[in-house]
Amino acid sequence: MALTVETFNLRDSDDDYRRDPYPMLKQLRDQRPLFQNPDGSYVVTRYEDVDKILTSNDVSVEKSAEYRKIMGDGPILEFQLSAMTTWDPPAHGKLRGALAAAFTPRAMRTWEAMIAETVDDLLVEPRKTGKMDLISDFSAALPLTVICKMLNVPTDMWTKFRAWAGSITTSLDPAAGPDIIALADQHANEWKEFLGAQLNDRRKNPGEDLISMLLANQPADEPFSDETIIHNIALLLSAGHETTTALISNGIDNLLDFPEQAERLRNDPSLFTNAVEEFLRYDAPVQMGTRKTLKPIEVSGGTIPAGVIVWTVQGAADRDERMFPNPDVLDVGRKNANKNIAFATGIHVCLGAPLARLEARIALERLVLDFPKLCRDGEPTRHLRTRFRCFGSYPVRLYG
Repeated sequence: MALTVETFNLRDSDDDYRRDPYPMLKQLRDQRPLFQNPDGSYVVTRYEDVDKILTSNDVSVEKSAEYRKIMGDGPILEFQLSAMTTWDPPAHGKLRGALAAAFTPRAMRTWEAMIAETVDDLLVEPRKTGKMDLISDFSAALPLTVICKMLNVPTDMWTKFRAWAGSITTSLDPAAGPDIIALADQHANEWKEFLGAQLNDRRKNPGEDLISMLLANQPADEPFSDETIIHNIALLLSAGHETTTALISNGIDNLLDFPEQAERLRNDPSLFTNAVEEFLRYDAPVQMGTRKTLKPIEVSGGTIPAGVIVWTVQGAADRDERMFPNPDVLDVGRKNANKNIAFATGIHVCLGAPLARLEARIALERLVLDFPKLCRDGEPTRHLRTRFRCFGSYPVRLYG
């Protein structure tokens, strides 16, 4: 039975919704822009409303009581309460400031050559065989190899990092159940042990890596706890992997559905930077976030009361025709594509967004320009999640 606004429940969405949420999200934007879930939480889907919530001083990201109901009191809850994404000012600003130096435009210029080299290395074998799995061989391997290099840990750690990152993201899904939380607890213990050992090593042997930088940049009067440093390195690992992996693979999937747009990029490579913004708008890796209201907030369709959870659905906002004409059409030359809020906005805009954009641009340039006949080599499989939109496998042929 087709979903309607009368039967929809974000915490109990079906696989059809997870495969293609956009028709349902359009119904919500048009008919119920302020939607209340059966659990009492609210869902906003229009661009101006999502933007308002994300930039409001009348909301909080501190949701410990709500997380505890879902996650219990185990290691994954400790992670969530340590991650700066769940900290309000002023604590949030101190930690973000300590990490920000790694993601400035100057830092991106430093990382660019290393990213390009990593892309080339990952494509050596696929160039020979003429095929690969876009996810495991390339779009997941790239950001995880890059983060290994940024942390100065062995690059063969990326397979372990991928499992840890997957647990972080799935534990935040609206439909996360006990099995998911149990695995996330196990993985949280694993990364605490590994990153704890790395932290001890950097205290003795500081370098130019992210862990050393965070140790050097912490406030002298109130240094961060080991748990804070460890869990926020894990946060960067997760955010950097999941979003970039999905951005690259979703982008290729979009171009295979709109081959004329791939041809535009080959004819005018200067469009790649804008194209990355359009991929973010059209098929956002992170579909939604959450906030808790501190005061009542007026939005389209009514008033959100104080003290409730609000789901901000960026994936819906970036398909809002009030902001983006013809939103269901991919247009790599779209004039306002950079107005997308796929990485959120406000003080909690994704810290690693510049790195994700850079990795995606370099990777997509190489794939689109070097392999004009790239095509699917079988049926892709999608991770059926509500909050994160990505593929699990995506076999491709490089030469048609």
